[in-house]
Formats: sequence, structure tokens, C-alpha cells
Amino acid sequence: MKKDYLPYHKVSVSQLDEGKAIQIFERLCIDWELVVLNKDQPIAFVLSPEEYLRLAEIEEDYKQLIEADRRLEENGKKPMILFKEMLEKLKLSEEDLSKVSDPYI
Repeated sequence: MKKDYLPYHKVSVSQLDEGKAIQIFERLCIDWELVVLNKDQPIAFVLSPEEYLRLAEIEEDYKQLIEADRRLEENGKKPMILFKEMLEKLKLSEEDLSKVSDPYI
């Protein structure tokens, strides 16, 4: 990995050995992401909880987009049913759906 592509916020692994971990982790409140370097080479990326959750949500949205695209392609030219029409057909409301937890996929 080229140094040019590393994020701006960097810390040396030696700082962790010097007992500065708390200070480094406190930086995550400001920087959100840090690159840990050993001899100028990246060995780890440390993310704030907020940044991790943001990236995890992006990943989940992407997986759902891929699945939706797969289903559309699999469906071919078959007619589609609108969401509201399906709710009416199943005699459900959006309020009914909001009471149900998300399924585990």
C-alpha cells in the first residue's frame, strides 16, 4: 500500500507500547479513523464506533441493493405488484409491519 493513499490521521505502534493508548483512542472522537503504522507501514486501522456503524450501514444497504437487483433480474418481465397493493391484498397496514422486528438474514 502506498503511503500516498493513507488517511491523514496516523499513529505509530510504538505510541501504544509507550502507554498512550487512551490518548490515541480519545483522538477517535475527533478523527473517527486512525492508521496504526509500524516502520511507516500500515498494520491496522482503528475506527470510532460511529464510523464503524456508518460503514456497516453502507455495507448492509449495498447487500440489500444487490439482492433487490437480483430479484428484479430473476423476475424478468413478470408484472410487479406495488407495495401498497400487496398490503391491501394481505390485509395488513404499515403500522402492522412496524410492530414486527427485522428478520435475521
